[in-house]
Amino acid sequence: MQLRRFRGQTKRGARETGYYQGLFAELDMDPGRLDADDIARLPLTPKSALRADPTAFVRSGASPICAR
Repeated sequence: MQLRRFRGQTKRGARETGYYQGLFAELDMDPGRLDADDIARLPLTPKSALRADPTAFVRSGASPICAR
């Protein structure tokens, strides 16, 4: 059950964020077909990636609101 939920999250991430779409393409992995061994191969997200392009982590169609 947990693996099925994880696949759902990764499919949504790859579909709706630029960073994870690129990551799964680079790794040549199908997020909907991940198994336990594939999960172990997923790299941690480096802080430098977030700093370089924070919008790549925002879901497409999202309307972020910045507090002032």
